[in-house]
Amino acid sequence: LAGWGLLLRLPFFTTYTGLLTIAVGVVGVLVSRRLSNSIGYGGLLLVTLGCYELVTHYILQAPPGGSIADALTLYGLVTAILALSYRLGVWWKSRQGVDRWWNFPLTGLKNVAHIHWAVASTWKIAAATIPTVPVAPQLTLVHLFISVLLGGYALIQARDRDGGDWWIYLGFAELLGVGIYARSIFQNLSIVDEGLILISCLIGLLLLLAPWRQWGWQDRPWRLVALVLPLSRVVFESNRISLLNLAVLAVFYAGVARRQRQFGWAYLSLAFLNWATMRVLFEYHLTSPLWYATSIGLSILAAVQWDPYWQTSKQNRHYGRIFGSCTIAVTALLWHQPWLPIGIGLAIAICGLVLRVRAWLYIGTITFLLTNAYQLLILITEYPITRWAIGLLAG
Repeated sequence: LAGWGLLLRLPFFTTYTGLLTIAVGVVGVLVSRRLSNSIGYGGLLLVTLGCYELVTHYILQAPPGGSIADALTLYGLVTAILALSYRLGVWWKSRQGVDRWWNFPLTGLKNVAHIHWAVASTWKIAAATIPTVPVAPQLTLVHLFISVLLGGYALIQARDRDGGDWWIYLGFAELLGVGIYARSIFQNLSIVDEGLILISCLIGLLLLLAPWRQWGWQDRPWRLVALVLPLSRVVFESNRISLLNLAVLAVFYAGVARRQRQFGWAYLSLAFLNWATMRVLFEYHLTSPLWYATSIGLSILAAVQWDPYWQTSKQNRHYGRIFGSCTIAVTALLWHQPWLPIGIGLAIAICGLVLRVRAWLYIGTITFLLTNAYQLLILITEYPITRWAIGLLAG
């Protein structure tokens, strides 16, 4: 009879028809205890559609000229409230030690809540991507509230024994979207743009230090979030990132490498240091290849010195030191004759003698000898008479 009544009211659309749809849905939920779950799930669907109907009628009664984003935000708010209601109901019943509510298994109701969460997120994303011209949205604060609500839902769900790590990533993405959307709407927030990377590094540090296992979460996904968060800011600010922010990122990932005992993160630190060095060289018009080769060569030598991979084999470490030293020495030989390669060769050779590093001794000596041989060849070519003097001296 309730279904027949729902069919009879289809031609009508008034303030109360949405309530009738919700009532039929509630009837379906109630009778599902004696019939089947499918009727109950159909009743839940009718409850959602009835809520949408009420929102649609409210939107149509509003003055013309409103923003489509506001309408989508209202649909997202209603769906988020339904998702939270179902999830709280499941939590309440599970606390009582039962596995069913009415005729629904709690796992089924939990899935219904998750579906509503996904639909609410879709409404929210659609509202955020709608162009704000010519009509600007008025429910931006409601949109931000929905984002926080959905992000909190995902993070709390990650604590559930049936939850997965991916809920933490979804919750992090929701909360990150809050900041991005707020920045796009409120132009006054531009004052914090310069410090966003520093803020993200501080948040990442707090996430790394927090005792997540004691609080009921797995710590691995939180560590990954902490490490990725500063990089997400680099993606958005790569064209205008300052030298100070590059230094902050280098220090952060160097600290991460030390704390995690994973030198792979130190390569990010070296990359940011080289980025900052290249920026300084470009700004001061220092175009000599030796500047760039020195930065890269020193980074290679630092990696060989501290990366455990290079410490496992003396031969690998030896070749790595040769490669880093050659990057500097060969550049000096090709572009900076004669005094710079002589000085660099002597400096590398002396470091090899003092520190007892064969690779540096070899590269420094070879650089020094090649430079002198090249200069001697030039001298003989330009002044043939010196060829006899040099021959007599050699003899």
